[in-house]
Amino acid sequence: MGVSKIHPIRFTLSKALNYIMNPAKTEDGKLLSAFQCTPDAGMAETEFRMTARLAEKMNREKTKFSHSEKKNILAYHMIQSFDMDDNLTPEQVHEIGKEWADEVLGGKFEYVIATHTDTNNLHNHIIFNAVSIEDLSKWHVWNDAKLLRDKNDLVRRRHGLNITQARQNERSKNPKYHQSFRQQIRKSINECIRKSEDFEQFKQHLAEHGVEMKEGKYLSFRVKGQQRFTRDRSLGDKFSRVAIEKRIEKQHAYRNRVAKMARSTKLAATKELANTLLLMRSESIQQFSDFDARMESLQQDILDCRSTMSRLKGKVHQHKQAVQLIRLYNELKPIADQSENKSKAGFQKRRFDKQHEKELQTFETVNAKLKQLGLRTDISDEKLKHVLENKEDEVMQLEVLIDQIAKRAAELAKAKDVVARIEKGEQFVFARDFSKYEQSITQEEKKQQRRKEEREL
Repeated sequence: MGVSKIHPIRFTLSKALNYIMNPAKTEDGKLLSAFQCTPDAGMAETEFRMTARLAEKMNREKTKFSHSEKKNILAYHMIQSFDMDDNLTPEQVHEIGKEWADEVLGGKFEYVIATHTDTNNLHNHIIFNAVSIEDLSKWHVWNDAKLLRDKNDLVRRRHGLNITQARQNERSKNPKYHQSFRQQIRKSINECIRKSEDFEQFKQHLAEHGVEMKEGKYLSFRVKGQQRFTRDRSLGDKFSRVAIEKRIEKQHAYRNRVAKMARSTKLAATKELANTLLLMRSESIQQFSDFDARMESLQQDILDCRSTMSRLKGKVHQHKQAVQLIRLYNELKPIADQSENKSKAGFQKRRFDKQHEKELQTFETVNAKLKQLGLRTDISDEKLKHVLENKEDEVMQLEVLIDQIAKRAAELAKAKDVVARIEKGEQFVFARDFSKYEQSITQEEKKQQRRKEEREL
């Protein structure tokens, strides 16, 4: 079971950094890493404060680091612990911690990570700056504890580890939290059946999905990372060779049955019915539950695209910040050069530096930030703009892709509703044909009324 925590650091940033970087706890500093800062307690604190001062200078965020302000937050301290049953090495725990930090922070905040090995349970300490290096804004996430837990579960599932205790009870309710080898095999078999016309083609698709199969008295399957084969009988009755062959033979039967049932209903909108049947064919819908499976898969695709788009937007903001830094550097460079050319011990230099104290401090901060970001000061604005435009184009393409996937999901939802109503035998029409249907109903009611009056006479 994995546990994640977070708490703010208001006054003791130096003390906290020195604590997590203790050589006695990190195998003489071997389990230390940093993102956009130096893995040293003193340097990291200085760089955190430089980012805050830069934000203050550029009037992007009011991030004054005054110890007299109780509400001020210098940084945040995250903790990620592991259970002994996870059977991980300190190096693996360290890499998982970096992956978790990147998922939570999205590459927008400087951080230092240290893996401690001085207790029975390996755990990561991550301290990140409260000010973003991307847009110089403060960290602000509603319910950040939930965000940490969700990202921790995501990373642990990715590495085949058990999820947190809070999610254990959800596995029986929501299958997406259960990532056993058997479920992976069942999922791959179901997908391959939908694509196959016969058993030989099924085997080819199964190999493409990375599932190894042995034939004998029983079918046996094995996925990547699995040591032993899993027999078909342990997967369920639907996964034996006979059952798979029958499912392949009957995979088009459901769509034909829906079309046949539609004839017995007052389905006036034949175009919608045709679109539904075509969609069922293109999406390989073989049973009603496949609609939900397809829509869930599309929703996951949307989430993946949004995650990628979020990272790209982070790079876009970083390049925008780089453009601003380089412009500010070029504006202040002449003042810095004049100060450098003055005699170091002369009165004129002291007077000049005092007159331009703010500009020189800002120049030092900007110069240090450019070095931290790994940017050359001689890089042209045009080159940065070109890179920026490419990243923005990628973001736009992802937005178009998300719209397309969302449209497919909406079409599937509509088709699902059509099939559900057909299976119920409902006498229905679509909205655009409702006026025609309403007229026919009104005429039928008038006929019945006339017959009733004639019988009374």
